[in-house]
Amino acid sequence: MVTEKIQITEKEHSLLIALQENPIRPSTELSEILGITPQTVLSRINTLRKMGLLKRIQAELNLPALGMTLVDTLVVPTHNKYLRVLEQFSDSHPYTAFRARIFGRFNGMYVQFRVPIEGIKAIESTLDILKEKGILERYEVYLPEENIIDTRPQLDAWNPELWTWHFDWQQWIEFDIEAKKANEILKKHFKRKKTAMILNHLDLKDVFLLASLNEDAKRKQADIQRLMEQENLGKLSIQRISERLRYLKKHAVRQYRLFLDWRILDIYHTLLLNVRCSDEVKQDLQLRLLLDPPPFASRFHITKNGFLWYIRCPASFFSDLFNIIADKFDHIEVNLLDYKSSMTYYLWYKTFDEETKRWRTDEEFLIHQPLRKIM
Repeated sequence: MVTEKIQITEKEHSLLIALQENPIRPSTELSEILGITPQTVLSRINTLRKMGLLKRIQAELNLPALGMTLVDTLVVPTHNKYLRVLEQFSDSHPYTAFRARIFGRFNGMYVQFRVPIEGIKAIESTLDILKEKGILERYEVYLPEENIIDTRPQLDAWNPELWTWHFDWQQWIEFDIEAKKANEILKKHFKRKKTAMILNHLDLKDVFLLASLNEDAKRKQADIQRLMEQENLGKLSIQRISERLRYLKKHAVRQYRLFLDWRILDIYHTLLLNVRCSDEVKQDLQLRLLLDPPPFASRFHITKNGFLWYIRCPASFFSDLFNIIADKFDHIEVNLLDYKSSMTYYLWYKTFDEETKRWRTDEEFLIHQPLRKIM
């Protein structure tokens, strides 16, 4: 745990902002933007890594192109002793993307799965079995929707000298939105884009490369080559690895993001708000997130009766956030995610069946194997 403030300089802050705008910018381009030499850029990046702030750069996958989607679940065990069992289940499930313990309305776990479209029903079937076995008391599954809004952290709102974020929830909620443009803006944002499926063009080595990008987009190609050999996938030349990475980055990567230790920027907690409200209020929030996103990482997921809002921000902003939502919503369930118990999982290449060119979704692989690990 971070017990003291770690100060970053204005120059290091400027570098982080430039990296956030385009995390895979080469050092030569960063040097032109910042007015320093490429060697100085690399030196400052190394400093940020040493202090523990900059962890790595990850590729966010283009899930529609891969025939996959995200499914959010909230699970409540029958007894606290089963929390560790549920964590072990998450560790062993082939399609887990993220998990963390939560406290509040739901005292249990938040688990996010990155699953093939054909495997969505298997998630509910598995949770039903855990309930029948007396491990789960209850659960909720939030199926994928088209109208999900993700906001990215904006590091230019961080003041490194004062060690605080510049943002006002009250001003944000009072921002005037022109009603006439509302529907037009939402339709434009949620207009379905045709995404070509690329699974037929992939082999097991490609999926291994994609998993590597998902974990660390800046990993050296020589290291990737060595890891492939360790996994007995054969040897690809550096030239071939470079060619396949270019293809994957073009067709299977949505964007890149910095993986930071947010505690160094005074962000220790993540809220999970489960809210019931009218369609009018949902639309209003959607517009605000699109037109004037807060400077914090969040995921706004529309549900049948309201929304699920995952937001990571400093604890000092909780009170103002609660005050503005209490005035607008019919029912609010507040949950706090425990970062100490959280775990992020990357794409696992062995979930891909090279013969069928599809992800594995058979019951044995998707349901019974993970359950056997905990029973």
